[in-house]
Amino acid sequence: YAGGKLILTLPISLVLAVVLNKAFRGRQLLRASYFLPTIISASVMSIVFFIIFNAYNGMANQFLMKYHLISSPINWLGA
Repeated sequence: YAGGKLILTLPISLVLAVVLNKAFRGRQLLRASYFLPTIISASVMSIVFFIIFNAYNGMANQFLMKYHLISSPINWLGA
């Protein structure tokens, strides 16, 4: 499976890189739409971690305080 996928995706990626490196109308839009899923997933992960580890009303602190494992909220993110 890995070998087949490598044989298939490597040429496709190389052709796409060459095409996106040439100057044509709409190139910036195509580049942005290609890279957008990477940016969105990183942003969503950072928001989820902020919600979980928020110092005052984060889910981690609420869970630990509910079961009396800590007495005061922990500032996980240090901000």
